[in-house]
Amino acid sequence: ARRDADGWDGDRLRIYEDSEKRSAVLWMLVWDTEHDAEEAARAAERVHAQLPSAARARAEVVRRGRAVLVLRDLPEALRATLRARFSATGLAAEAASGRTKPSAAD
Repeated sequence: ARRDADGWDGDRLRIYEDSEKRSAVLWMLVWDTEHDAEEAARAAERVHAQLPSAARARAEVVRRGRAVLVLRDLPEALRATLRARFSATGLAAEAASGRTKPSAAD
């Protein structure tokens, strides 16, 4: 596990729960290099491949540069919105800048 964390540069994890106590996960990670991010994305995809088919249908991994976005148990419409925001509105750029690291204010 320690080797898998080599190159990790910070992350943000959000877990949401609906009124029926079902959880959904949004996890954005930043890596030191694009190569590290590629390795992390492949590892997350291997984990997703082991999920039951219904869960796999609601999960995905997106990589942009040094940033990786992991989505689980989210409806497709919401995943599409998050993918677009991650790619277009600077979330990936913010992640690449290192601003995803927890600060003293967090």
